[in-house]
Amino acid sequence: MPKKEKTGQRSKTITIRLTIDELESIKQKAQEAGLSVSEFARSSSLGQPIQHIYDGKRIAEQLARLHEKKLLYHQDMAKRVEQLQDAVRANMALLSNVQNFDSHDVCNTLTAQKEHINAVAGVLMTAYAASDQEIEEAAHEILAQIGAGDKP
Repeated sequence: MPKKEKTGQRSKTITIRLTIDELESIKQKAQEAGLSVSEFARSSSLGQPIQHIYDGKRIAEQLARLHEKKLLYHQDMAKRVEQLQDAVRANMALLSNVQNFDSHDVCNTLTAQKEHINAVAGVLMTAYAASDQEIEEAAHEILAQIGAGDKP
């Protein structure tokens, strides 16, 4: 006599053929939802909303890395500001001794100092803008992961 199945017990399987890309896409979506491939496929094929399962530890680690990255960027920016201040101080020292040089030497030296200051300032501004944008994008990604569970 065959065994009687309990109601609601999953004991049946289906086999479908997929391309490599289709399989990878399904695996990726299941992973993003924090579900097994079977749970994801079952919910998707039955038209049920995908219930995301969040790994709080993973999200906390991402936020900690993001915070650490922000601190490193700010330390780097402080170092670059210090370099810029050093260049300005060097310029001021040069100006205080201007009577010891002929006008051609002074112009060449001041031009070189100005180019150096502009280069450091440009790098500083570019790095600062890039770091803020990167940090903001990472924060949005984390928030999107958290908020995605509210959507079917």
